[in-house]
Amino acid sequence: MSKFIWKIQSSFYHRFRRNPLSVRILQNENKGIEALLNEITARHILDIGCGRGNNLHLLSKYTTSVVVIDNVLEMLKNVKLEFKLTTPVVADACSLPFKDGSFDLISCIGVLEYIKDWQLVLQEVHRLLIPDGRTIITLSPPHPFNYGRWLLGHRIFTRNTTDLHNLLDYTSLQIVSHHKTLIQDQFLLKKS
Repeated sequence: MSKFIWKIQSSFYHRFRRNPLSVRILQNENKGIEALLNEITARHILDIGCGRGNNLHLLSKYTTSVVVIDNVLEMLKNVKLEFKLTTPVVADACSLPFKDGSFDLISCIGVLEYIKDWQLVLQEVHRLLIPDGRTIITLSPPHPFNYGRWLLGHRIFTRNTTDLHNLLDYTSLQIVSHHKTLIQDQFLLKKS
């Protein structure tokens, strides 16, 4: 993504984030993620698609160090300035540069809606998790607000719980918990 396009999207993003409805939606999403995080303990955490670092405020309560992945260098630079105890890595979520079984928690929050072939990401998550490791993933179900994100320049792929169940039939990831917000389905999965 060019710096120019990133700055334009960033400007729209900050206006959108100040909107009271957007703030309320994000607060509800964060409560759901916190509820999922309260069910686990983790030391080695990977945050796929860290973006602007919203998830790091939640994850930093559970560890002192998080490896953060994004494919936009500007995002990682900003996150590193705010969260000193992160290890930033520029990488693609479909092909991650880590050894098998490197993490006991992987967060993939607000990422899968941007990836058409999300099976590749879940395969990478599965590969990188230790036995009994956990992952938190989110899906954006069909909803007018999610389709409205196209106006912000986001090409998203909406998915629902049935889509996830169909995909999980071919993996050893199992749903442990599920929360639903207005525009997000949140799942805690366990590698069995």
